[in-house]
Amino acid sequence: MTKQRLHLKDVIWESLLRMMVEEKILFSKVSVARLCVWSHIHRSTFYEYFSDKIALLEYGVTQFMVPYYKLPIATRFMRPFQDVDRYYQKSIERQVIEIQSHDPQFSEVMTNMSKKYMIDEIHAYLKTIDTVNMDKMYLAHHHINSIFTLSDWNQRQPIPLTNSELDMMFMRMVVDPIIKK
Repeated sequence: MTKQRLHLKDVIWESLLRMMVEEKILFSKVSVARLCVWSHIHRSTFYEYFSDKIALLEYGVTQFMVPYYKLPIATRFMRPFQDVDRYYQKSIERQVIEIQSHDPQFSEVMTNMSKKYMIDEIHAYLKTIDTVNMDKMYLAHHHINSIFTLSDWNQRQPIPLTNSELDMMFMRMVVDPIIKK
């Protein structure tokens, strides 16, 4: 992909970000026509790069994940809650997620894309650990789904646990049984 094409993809993505953060427009309410106006592009140009607005959001989620994946995998494997919080603490990603948290369409795409990338990465990491003697793809799914389950559970608690407490619970319930000492 040429620099110009990559740049235009980013321009379109940044326009969607501005709509969702600055204008607080829910993703499900964004139309491709409106997005094209914000991006100063023709509708046909949008479709040269993305099949629909879901594909654009998926592209954006991958952009969100790139810097996060530069953090050491071993700590993300052991302390997923603290690492996510530390990375996203004051980021544009956090703002988008908070603003869009009540939009089911946004949440579904964000969750599915995040899980997909995280499962692939944890699966690759588990392949490097000799002491793990179970199906590594199953364990990767279990690992990531446990993170999402704990997070959902914690959000429903009258007094939520801290990220440190969540990580300790996660270690006891998920990591310790996987990694034999």
